[in-house]
Amino acid sequence: MDAVVLASYIKEIRTIKKIEWTKDEEEEESLEVSQFSYPEYPAVVEGLFNYLDQQSFYDINYLDNMEKIQEKALSLFTKEEVKSYLTSLKREERYGDGVIAEAIESGLFLEALVRLEEILQKEKIEKEEIKNDKK
Repeated sequence: MDAVVLASYIKEIRTIKKIEWTKDEEEEESLEVSQFSYPEYPAVVEGLFNYLDQQSFYDINYLDNMEKIQEKALSLFTKEEVKSYLTSLKREERYGDGVIAEAIESGLFLEALVRLEEILQKEKIEKEEIKNDKK
């Protein structure tokens, strides 16, 4: 995963303060509910999750792992814990619209991405140092 690519997503996501929800116009005029509302995520959110999928950045054991880190501050997450958290958001969204919207609006989504960026930058520096030590 590339820290520069992630930084470009973070820059756009920082500007998102509220997620809009669809509204069925007929619903206001009728007692019948023809459609449930759902969040309309900006393209950058969809793009980020697609990028994470392309990078195989998901955790198949996210449920077990999330139990272990439930009380841990996001700012202390490891790379694997961030992976578990982001996987959890995506999976929970599938069964309950608005999970990602809530994380975005509360700032937790951005905090997780910033933490991941910090980890990736640190990994890059460490790799460069190892490379320089071998010379």
